[in-house]
Amino acid sequence: MINKITLWIMLITFTTVLWGCQNNPTKPIPEPTPLEDSPEPSLDTRMASVYEDERIIIDNTNQELMFKQASTYKYNAGSTAIGANFISSEKGTAFEATFTPNIETAGYYKIYINFPEFEQAYDQVPLVVTYEGGANVDDTKAVNQTINAGYWVMVGTYYLTTGKNNKVQILPVENQYVLVDAMMFELSSENDVLQTETKPVLIEPYEPSSVTNILKTHDQKLRLSVNGEEFFVKGVNGIDELELIAEAGGNSVRTYSTDALQDGALLDRAHELGIKVVIGLWMNHESGSFTYANNPDKVEQQYQKLILEVEKYKKHPAVLGWAVGNEVDISTSLNMRAIYDAMNQIAKYIHESDPYHPTMAVLAGSSPLKIGSIRRFAPHIDMIGINTYSAIGNVANNILGWKGPYLITEYALNQPMETKLKTSWGAIIEPKSIDKADLYYERYQQYIYGKRDEGVVGSYVFKDTGSFRVTHTWYGIILNGKRTAAFEGVKAGFFETERIPTLQIDEVKINNQTSLQNVILESGTANIQVTTLNESGNIKYTYEVRKDVGLSVNTDPSPQPSFTFVEDNAKNNVTMTIPEFPGNYRLFVYVENDTHISSYSFPFQVSGDPFILEEQPGVQIVSIKSEIGYVETGTFSSSTNRFYDGFLTRFTRVLGNYATFTPDLEPGKYEVFYYNLSEGLGQTDDNQIEINIYYANGAKETIILGVTTTSEGWVSLGEYSFNADGLEYVTVVKMIDGTKVVRTTAIAFLPKN
Repeated sequence: MINKITLWIMLITFTTVLWGCQNNPTKPIPEPTPLEDSPEPSLDTRMASVYEDERIIIDNTNQELMFKQASTYKYNAGSTAIGANFISSEKGTAFEATFTPNIETAGYYKIYINFPEFEQAYDQVPLVVTYEGGANVDDTKAVNQTINAGYWVMVGTYYLTTGKNNKVQILPVENQYVLVDAMMFELSSENDVLQTETKPVLIEPYEPSSVTNILKTHDQKLRLSVNGEEFFVKGVNGIDELELIAEAGGNSVRTYSTDALQDGALLDRAHELGIKVVIGLWMNHESGSFTYANNPDKVEQQYQKLILEVEKYKKHPAVLGWAVGNEVDISTSLNMRAIYDAMNQIAKYIHESDPYHPTMAVLAGSSPLKIGSIRRFAPHIDMIGINTYSAIGNVANNILGWKGPYLITEYALNQPMETKLKTSWGAIIEPKSIDKADLYYERYQQYIYGKRDEGVVGSYVFKDTGSFRVTHTWYGIILNGKRTAAFEGVKAGFFETERIPTLQIDEVKINNQTSLQNVILESGTANIQVTTLNESGNIKYTYEVRKDVGLSVNTDPSPQPSFTFVEDNAKNNVTMTIPEFPGNYRLFVYVENDTHISSYSFPFQVSGDPFILEEQPGVQIVSIKSEIGYVETGTFSSSTNRFYDGFLTRFTRVLGNYATFTPDLEPGKYEVFYYNLSEGLGQTDDNQIEINIYYANGAKETIILGVTTTSEGWVSLGEYSFNADGLEYVTVVKMIDGTKVVRTTAIAFLPKN
């Protein structure tokens, strides 16, 4: 006998099932047709699929799908299937399903599979793709039918010949339901010449901790998904400052190489913060000593190095995908094909080793020629990344021929070389903080998020950590660990909100003139006035002057200590002391509180005749050219391309080796200088060198000089008294162990009496 409680449970259950059938139309009617085979070809009255808009879609109601032992499930309106029904295997049956497209145009095709939502779907349904006209088979693929239901899920890119010799099989899984609905074959690049490759091999089957899929909606809009959830990339270049990136709404970062990962520690931190990482695999750029066409041994060494990096990090749950190179296909290359072959080789390995994360090529600009070459010669590249600045508005048109998703992998305000606003002597005018914030926000809204239905699946803002473009403040959305106005612009874009007013410098004047008024100063003093907006909290003002090096170098010059500042009536009104050193300079002003910072860059000139050390009265220079006074201790060699006064500089790689410079001086005070040739050479030269100055009465001064970040030319080491007793000299010492070099050039002694 049924009691009241049981009756209520039965009623609630029945009502729930009934409601679900009425309000969740993606669930199939529970009664399938009996098991059946597809009709014999001579009796098949199903429609043939149509080649339309460079794609073929084969549904289960088309003749190009042949199957055995499958049941048909019908859907209500609004289903996630293509058409009105789909077919499925049943447990324990001899199921088969094969899609055979009639290819009219030979070339590379992107193949997608669609399957509907189904309660009993299985997560590892194997696929076999037969391509190259039947000559090659890829049996490494599997599709998870428990996620991404109702989307076209990309299987891969394959070369298909004309005719019916290419096919995709969906294989049975013992005691599991396997769904069969539709396959799409989309022409990516037409190519009449047969393209062949080695058979793919699944290197190491494993259970992934995170899966990134490339999807298309039924109306052909591209998407990414992570573990079945749509994922629009709101990214930042660089894996440092992760907490602030997360605060800004960033969900991904991109590295240029694996060096930035700190052996995986930063991947762990990114995962903790819910941030996905596109790992950069650095491919060497061509140079006078290396090309991809002429140095196959070096190309192979690079390949072996990069696949080890893939193996090291592929299982980490923070991985979103792989960036194969960064701007490696330079237009000046004489053999671009060799570069694309190398890219494709790496991308193919990734597909075999890590089929759960897509590959991406990152280009400098949206050149249709480069994009077309990747389609034709690097089919294992799944996505395109575009680094673009002032030309970001051209990307949407230039990339129309690309059939996959793309990302804007670098964007910001215009680059310095793209900026037309300059002083009369050519110094580039840096935009104000608020103007930078406007550009970051507007470009994201208009060209990235605004193009999300036209192929863009996200972006990575360029925040310029550790690099230099005319000024060290040009791109910084984060400066000295604090948020800028540009940071708030990026944050508003990511969160799709209005921007909040933030601390910013509105104007700086020198002697009541703006940076647009070509300010030229004489030695002496000048008045600086600063106007700010939205001040709050504990406000701090900082002033400094650096040389203006323009576009000539790649590292920021150091602050000039000879320019000093004294507060007048307030922190925003100071007097600057100007030394007798003519040249081009920049005043930098920083205003900050506990959380935010704003900077302002003001180019100016100091008038007067240039200071040429070599022409100063009484100066004595001891150099690598000197027959007397220059001595090397240890192993030294001559550079191949760095000169001092017409002579190839000397260098050592051995820790503790040193060169001695001994002058022949009269007693007195001298300013000592070192001639620096290492600016911007951080890849080859030690960042720091040790300089020991032995002067009057046995005194010694040791200076650690950061030569790669110090301007090229004469660098003052200070003033010292010399007795001229023959025991006074200067040594330049290699203080860092490793294979980088320390250069010895020249030491100058300028009388100051």
